Amino acid sequence: GNELYYGKVEVQNKLSSSFWDAPCYHGPEAVEGWNNFIRALARHFKGRVELYEIWNELDARWYKDGLNAHKTIGVAQAARDFTAFYRRTMEIIKEVDPKARGTISLGSLLSGWDVGLAQAGLPEVLDVWTYHGYLRAPEEDVRMSLEQVRTLFRRADGSLPEIAMGECGRGAGPALTARVSTRTEYGQAKFVARRLFFDRAMG
Repeated sequence: GNELYYGKVEVQNKLSSSFWDAPCYHGPEAVEGWNNFIRALARHFKGRVELYEIWNELDARWYKDGLNAHKTIGVAQAARDFTAFYRRTMEIIKEVDPKARGTISLGSLLSGWDVGLAQAGLPEVLDVWTYHGYLRAPEEDVRMSLEQVRTLFRRADGSLPEIAMGECGRGAGPALTARVSTRTEYGQAKFVARRLFFDRAMG
Protein backbone atom coordinates (compact mmCIF):
# COMPACT_ATOMS: atom_id res chain seq x y z
CA GLY A 1 0.00 0.00 0.00
CA ASN A 2 1.06 3.57 -0.53
CA GLU A 3 -0.57 6.60 1.08
CA LEU A 4 0.81 8.76 -1.73
CA TYR A 5 -1.94 7.42 -3.99
CA TYR A 6 -4.93 7.02 -1.70
CA GLY A 7 -4.35 9.00 1.46
CA LYS A 8 -4.16 7.65 4.98
CA VAL A 9 -6.49 4.74 5.64
CA GLU A 10 -8.03 4.58 9.10
CA VAL A 11 -7.04 1.21 10.50
CA GLN A 12 -9.03 -0.73 13.06
CA ASN A 13 -6.35 -1.64 15.60
CA LYS A 14 -2.76 -0.76 16.52
CA LEU A 15 -1.42 -3.97 14.92
CA SER A 16 -2.79 -2.93 11.53
CA SER A 17 -1.42 -0.49 9.01
CA SER A 18 -2.52 1.12 5.77
CA PHE A 19 0.62 -0.54 4.42
CA TRP A 20 -1.54 -3.64 3.91
CA ASP A 21 -4.24 -1.91 1.87
CA ALA A 22 -4.33 -3.32 -1.66
CA PRO A 23 -3.77 -0.84 -4.53
CA CYS A 24 -6.53 -2.46 -6.61
CA TYR A 25 -9.14 -1.00 -4.24
CA HIS A 26 -7.95 2.58 -4.75
CA GLY A 27 -8.40 3.30 -8.43
CA PRO A 28 -6.28 3.35 -11.61
CA GLU A 29 -3.65 5.78 -10.30
CA ALA A 30 -2.85 3.56 -7.31
CA VAL A 31 -2.71 0.48 -9.54
CA GLU A 32 -0.39 2.22 -12.01
CA GLY A 33 1.82 3.35 -9.13
CA TRP A 34 2.11 -0.27 -7.98
CA ASN A 35 2.82 -1.51 -11.50
CA ASN A 36 5.56 1.09 -11.99
CA PHE A 37 7.10 0.14 -8.65
CA ILE A 38 7.05 -3.56 -9.55
CA ARG A 39 8.59 -2.91 -12.97
CA ALA A 40 11.44 -0.89 -11.43
CA LEU A 41 11.94 -3.49 -8.70
CA ALA A 42 12.16 -6.34 -11.22
CA ARG A 43 14.72 -4.41 -13.29
CA HIS A 44 16.81 -3.72 -10.20
CA PHE A 45 16.84 -7.33 -9.00
CA LYS A 46 16.93 -9.11 -12.38
CA GLY A 47 19.43 -11.97 -12.24
CA ARG A 48 19.72 -11.69 -8.44
CA VAL A 49 16.23 -12.59 -7.22
CA GLU A 50 14.48 -15.68 -8.57
CA LEU A 51 11.36 -15.95 -6.40
CA TYR A 52 8.99 -13.07 -5.65
CA GLU A 53 6.40 -13.45 -2.90
CA ILE A 54 3.36 -11.35 -3.70
CA TRP A 55 1.80 -10.16 -0.43
CA ASN A 56 2.62 -11.63 2.96
CA GLU A 57 -0.03 -13.82 4.63
CA LEU A 58 -2.78 -12.52 2.41
CA ASP A 59 -5.42 -14.43 4.37
CA ALA A 60 -4.74 -12.01 7.24
CA ARG A 61 -3.29 -8.96 5.48
CA TRP A 62 -5.23 -8.36 2.23
CA TYR A 63 -6.93 -5.11 3.22
CA LYS A 64 -9.62 -2.93 1.71
CA ASP A 65 -10.06 0.45 3.38
CA GLY A 66 -8.29 -0.63 6.56
CA LEU A 67 -10.18 -3.91 7.02
CA ASN A 68 -9.51 -7.50 6.02
CA ALA A 69 -11.20 -7.63 2.62
CA HIS A 70 -12.67 -11.08 3.21
CA LYS A 71 -14.61 -9.72 6.19
CA THR A 72 -16.34 -7.03 4.14
CA ILE A 73 -16.63 -8.44 0.60
CA GLY A 74 -16.27 -12.17 1.34
CA VAL A 75 -13.44 -14.62 0.74
CA ALA A 76 -14.60 -15.53 -2.78
CA GLN A 77 -14.50 -11.93 -4.05
CA ALA A 78 -11.30 -11.09 -2.16
CA ALA A 79 -9.65 -14.18 -3.65
CA ARG A 80 -10.75 -13.17 -7.17
CA ASP A 81 -9.40 -9.67 -6.62
CA PHE A 82 -6.08 -11.01 -5.36
CA THR A 83 -5.76 -13.52 -8.19
CA ALA A 84 -6.17 -10.78 -10.81
CA PHE A 85 -3.68 -8.63 -8.87
CA TYR A 86 -1.16 -11.48 -8.63
CA ARG A 87 -1.53 -12.36 -12.30
CA ARG A 88 -0.82 -8.81 -13.47
CA THR A 89 2.03 -8.32 -10.99
CA MET A 90 3.79 -11.48 -12.17
CA GLU A 91 3.19 -10.60 -15.82
CA ILE A 92 5.13 -7.38 -15.26
CA ILE A 93 7.96 -9.15 -13.40
CA LYS A 94 8.27 -11.87 -16.04
CA GLU A 95 8.27 -9.32 -18.87
CA VAL A 96 11.44 -7.93 -17.27
CA ASP A 97 12.89 -11.27 -16.12
CA PRO A 98 11.42 -14.39 -17.79
CA LYS A 99 13.29 -16.61 -15.31
CA ALA A 100 11.51 -15.12 -12.29
CA ARG A 101 8.92 -17.14 -10.41
CA GLY A 102 6.05 -16.08 -8.19
CA THR A 103 4.75 -17.31 -4.86
CA ILE A 104 2.10 -16.46 -2.31
CA SER A 105 2.04 -17.17 1.41
CA LEU A 106 -0.85 -17.97 3.69
CA GLY A 107 -0.61 -17.62 7.44
CA SER A 108 -3.12 -20.39 8.11
CA LEU A 109 -2.65 -24.01 7.18
CA LEU A 110 -6.36 -24.59 6.78
CA SER A 111 -8.18 -21.60 5.36
CA GLY A 112 -11.18 -20.67 3.26
CA TRP A 113 -8.68 -18.76 1.14
CA ASP A 114 -7.38 -22.08 -0.24
CA VAL A 115 -10.82 -22.77 -1.71
CA GLY A 116 -11.34 -19.20 -2.91
CA LEU A 117 -7.96 -19.00 -4.65
CA ALA A 118 -8.45 -22.39 -6.28
CA GLN A 119 -11.88 -21.38 -7.60
CA ALA A 120 -10.43 -18.08 -8.84
CA GLY A 121 -7.89 -19.95 -10.98
CA LEU A 122 -4.73 -18.98 -9.09
CA PRO A 123 -3.08 -22.45 -9.39
CA GLU A 124 -2.88 -22.07 -13.16
CA VAL A 125 -0.53 -19.06 -12.83
CA LEU A 126 1.14 -19.83 -9.49
CA ASP A 127 4.71 -21.17 -9.43
CA VAL A 128 5.12 -21.86 -5.70
CA TRP A 129 2.66 -22.12 -2.78
CA THR A 130 4.17 -21.48 0.64
CA TYR A 131 2.63 -21.62 4.09
CA HIS A 132 3.64 -20.46 7.54
CA GLY A 133 1.40 -22.11 10.10
CA TYR A 134 2.43 -21.12 13.60
CA LEU A 135 0.89 -23.90 15.65
CA ARG A 136 1.65 -25.15 19.16
CA ALA A 137 3.04 -28.32 17.62
CA PRO A 138 4.32 -28.28 14.03
CA GLU A 139 2.71 -31.64 13.29
CA GLU A 140 -0.83 -30.39 13.99
CA ASP A 141 -3.03 -30.40 10.91
CA VAL A 142 -0.06 -30.23 8.49
CA ARG A 143 -0.81 -33.56 6.83
CA MET A 144 -4.49 -32.70 6.32
CA SER A 145 -3.74 -29.20 5.10
CA LEU A 146 -1.16 -30.32 2.55
CA GLU A 147 -3.51 -32.99 1.26
CA GLN A 148 -6.22 -30.34 0.91
CA VAL A 149 -3.93 -28.00 -1.02
CA ARG A 150 -2.67 -30.79 -3.25
CA THR A 151 -6.29 -31.52 -4.13
CA LEU A 152 -7.54 -27.94 -4.54
CA PHE A 153 -4.49 -26.57 -6.37
CA ARG A 154 -4.24 -29.28 -9.02
CA ARG A 155 -4.14 -27.60 -12.41
CA ALA A 156 -6.18 -28.55 -15.44
CA ASP A 157 -3.24 -30.56 -16.81
CA GLY A 158 -2.90 -32.50 -13.54
CA SER A 159 0.25 -30.74 -12.34
CA LEU A 160 0.69 -28.80 -9.10
CA PRO A 161 2.53 -25.64 -8.15
CA GLU A 162 5.61 -26.37 -6.10
CA ILE A 163 4.76 -26.52 -2.38
CA ALA A 164 7.38 -25.14 0.00
CA MET A 165 7.86 -24.17 3.62
CA GLY A 166 7.54 -20.46 4.17
CA GLU A 167 8.51 -19.00 7.52
CA CYS A 168 9.87 -21.35 10.16
CA GLY A 169 10.46 -19.09 13.11
CA ARG A 170 9.54 -19.40 16.76
CA GLY A 171 9.78 -16.79 19.48
CA ALA A 172 11.62 -17.46 22.74
CA GLY A 173 10.48 -15.92 26.01
CA PRO A 174 7.44 -15.76 28.30
CA ALA A 175 6.07 -12.50 26.92
CA LEU A 176 4.80 -13.98 23.66
CA THR A 177 1.60 -15.98 23.24
CA ALA A 178 1.87 -19.74 23.65
CA ARG A 179 0.89 -20.31 20.03
CA VAL A 180 4.06 -18.70 18.67
CA SER A 181 6.47 -18.89 21.59
CA THR A 182 8.63 -21.25 23.57
CA ARG A 183 10.12 -20.26 26.90
CA THR A 184 13.75 -21.00 26.03
CA GLU A 185 16.03 -20.93 23.03
CA TYR A 186 16.51 -24.69 23.52
CA GLY A 187 12.76 -25.19 23.10
CA GLN A 188 12.84 -22.86 20.10
CA ALA A 189 15.58 -24.94 18.46
CA LYS A 190 13.64 -28.17 19.08
CA PHE A 191 10.52 -26.69 17.52
CA VAL A 192 12.32 -25.57 14.37
CA ALA A 193 14.06 -28.95 14.04
CA ARG A 194 10.69 -30.72 14.32
CA ARG A 195 9.21 -28.38 11.72
CA LEU A 196 12.08 -28.95 9.29
CA PHE A 197 11.94 -32.72 9.75
CA PHE A 198 8.17 -32.94 9.40
CA ASP A 199 7.99 -30.69 6.36
CA ARG A 200 10.70 -32.76 4.70
CA ALA A 201 8.87 -35.97 5.55
CA MET A 202 5.72 -34.52 3.94
CA GLY A 203 7.61 -33.75 0.75
